Amino acid sequence: MKKLFIFLFLVGSVSVVGCAPQGGEEAAEQEAVESTEQTMEEATEEAAEATEEAAEATEEAAEEAEGAVEEAADAAADAAQDAADAVKDAAGN
Repeated sequence: MKKLFIFLFLVGSVSVVGCAPQGGEEAAEQEAVESTEQTMEEATEEAAEATEEAAEATEEAAEEAEGAVEEAADAAADAAQDAADAVKDAAGN
């Protein structure tokens, strides 16, 4: 009889443990979803800022490159004129 009571107690304990409410998992899942959404929003904002900075840097680099191209074109024109003058001088001698 004592063994029967022990058996019933153990079975009752297992049933209570097995039927425990599962709300903890849902709360943890909801918290994880909210955390993920917040992280995604922060990452999106950071990416937007980085993109804007990259666009500004690209624009500045393009302006600098344009100036360098103009300087190179002027230098090439001067060099061509000098070469033409040198050819005329050589032909005139």
